[in-house]
Amino acid sequence: MSEETSERRWRRRGTMLLLLAFGAFLVYRYVLPERTARLTVSLTAGDPLGRRHHLAEALKLELNERKVDVKLLPTAGSEDAINAVAAGKIQLALVQGGLPEQKGVRQVSALVLEPLHLLVRPELLGPGLGQLRGKDLNLSTPGSGTRELAHELLTFAGMKAAIDYTELNHSYAELEAMPAAKLPDGIFLVSSLPSRVATFLIEERGYRLQPIPLGPALALRDAAVHDGVIPAYAYSVDPAVPPSELHTPATYLLLVAHEKVSEEAVTRFLEAIFQGEFARHAQLQRLSPTLLTHPPALPLHPGTREFLRRNDPLITAEAIDNLESLRSFFVSLAVAFFLLWRWQRQRSQRGFEEYIAEVSRLEAQALSIDSRYAIDLNAILAIRQRLSELKIEAMDKFAAGELRGEELMASFLTHVSDLRHYLNDMILHERTRLEKAARRSEDDADEVLERLWGRATKDREGDSVSH
Repeated sequence: MSEETSERRWRRRGTMLLLLAFGAFLVYRYVLPERTARLTVSLTAGDPLGRRHHLAEALKLELNERKVDVKLLPTAGSEDAINAVAAGKIQLALVQGGLPEQKGVRQVSALVLEPLHLLVRPELLGPGLGQLRGKDLNLSTPGSGTRELAHELLTFAGMKAAIDYTELNHSYAELEAMPAAKLPDGIFLVSSLPSRVATFLIEERGYRLQPIPLGPALALRDAAVHDGVIPAYAYSVDPAVPPSELHTPATYLLLVAHEKVSEEAVTRFLEAIFQGEFARHAQLQRLSPTLLTHPPALPLHPGTREFLRRNDPLITAEAIDNLESLRSFFVSLAVAFFLLWRWQRQRSQRGFEEYIAEVSRLEAQALSIDSRYAIDLNAILAIRQRLSELKIEAMDKFAAGELRGEELMASFLTHVSDLRHYLNDMILHERTRLEKAARRSEDDADEVLERLWGRATKDREGDSVSH
């Protein structure tokens, strides 16, 4: 028997063993029934009369089928809810996106866009917001995300509380109990569609929806804001409310959890949301797990990362590469001389490996920084500078013929591009945070922003990433 024939035999045997081992893993991981203990968690969705609380009730129903008992607790609003999670008083919360980060709070998933509703008396409908000057506006209760977004919108429109309008802070229950004549001239609320409170105000109190086509403009200043749409006739056909497609700022509804909530609990929440009947019970369109791949507003919970890995397709390019690596491991002893020959032949093509390894090292540093509560902007900028230097150096050497291997060059450039996008997202997130802080200051916002940015990037000169 020739050496080549023996080598083929060992390669076949190694491949068969590998396939058997992989098949056993799949049976254990996906086929065998999973025995899990019953869990108890606390969850808040803000005001019990709000649309979010209805979603939480639907989620609670679905989680019960997955051996999770949910204790629903009321809070004043999103800001109050996320503070309670940060303090460890409540484990999970459905909150409005765009709120400041809190230590110990992790994002589980984005769910749906929640449009900002501005309900006004019919005589106050207009092309802008100027007709609301001098009026009583209900911005929702202190501690709510609605109040924060309404303040941001009115400030952007050049309107100041106590000067251009009178701020009121009635709860949903108080608004529903008020006689029509005593209700505010305008009422803000943030809710997915349809909002029960908005339906009541339109059908029972005669209010109408005011268009606010400022979403794209606000999004330039606040990454959490999107251009939302309320479809024509969403709340009434006769009279038509709204009479045509209505644009308004919107933010994502987020499910957040304390960092100490177990990965198992988070996984069951995500299974209930994306694999169960939650969307049907909540009267939502079916939710796609692609929501988990959106740039997160907060650091992701480890349970979300585990869920993403678990739901990857079974057969992927990465899985095939891993199979090839394991196969090579099993047959390495039998084909030692063959591998040696390949190594000798490929020596002339080495070069990009070192650059790829350096980019991976920079990526590990960025991930480490991103996992911390406070992002070191100076370190992120240094990593981005080092990444650009690596790319220029590698391309210069390739052009000069000092590096070979076009296939490795493509992998290197893809790796560089992915890391640069990740770094830019981190920098944009930090800049957005600083802009919010500047706008909340009583001083000139531009001067405050320049001060905060300078403080975040102090000692930039001479800083570098360790080589």
